[in-house]
Amino acid sequence: GTRPPKPMRSAAAVSALSDLFIQAIGKQAPRGWYIIVRTDNTLPPSGQGPFMARAARGIAEALGADMYEIEPAQPYTSADLDWHDRKSRSSVEMDDEMCRPAIAGAACDVSAYDAVFVGFPVGWYVEPRIIDTFLESHDFSGKTIVPFATSGGSGLGRAPQRMQNIAAGSTVVEGRLLN
Repeated sequence: GTRPPKPMRSAAAVSALSDLFIQAIGKQAPRGWYIIVRTDNTLPPSGQGPFMARAARGIAEALGADMYEIEPAQPYTSADLDWHDRKSRSSVEMDDEMCRPAIAGAACDVSAYDAVFVGFPVGWYVEPRIIDTFLESHDFSGKTIVPFATSGGSGLGRAPQRMQNIAAGSTVVEGRLLN
C-alpha cells in the first residue's frame, strides 16, 4: 500500500496544499472554490481550532475562494470535548455512526461551486459527525470534495472513504493533514 502523506506545517504548507489540490482536481474550478471548515477553539489537545481557522483562511485567500464555517446548533463545552471521558458528548457522538449533530444558522449553497474543501479536526480516525450532517444536507453530485484536517496524533484515517460514501455522486480526493 501507499504511505499516507506527511503532515504539512506553516504558511508554505497552505501554498503547497493549494497546489496539490489544483493538481488533484486537474484544473482551476471554473465556478470557483468553496472552503467549508469546522473549527473549535476549545478542541484538545493543542488548540487545533485556531490553526484550522488560519489554514482555511490561507487556502481561501490562495485560491480566491469563498468560506463558510460550520457551527453546531448546541456549542461544545470543554467537558463535551473530553475524549478521555467515554460519556462526554463528543465520545458518545463518535460511538454512534448515525449521530448527526444539528448545524446552527443558515445553510450554505454549494450548487455554484465545482470544488469544495472541507476542513475539520480528526478524531477517532474519522471526520466529526457534524461534517456528516453537512455532507448529507447538500447535493455534491459532480463536485470534487477535498478534505483537509488537523490532528493531535493520527492521520486522516478513514475520513476520505467515509466522506465519499456519504456524499454520493461526488469525487473525494485524498486530502492532507495540516498540523
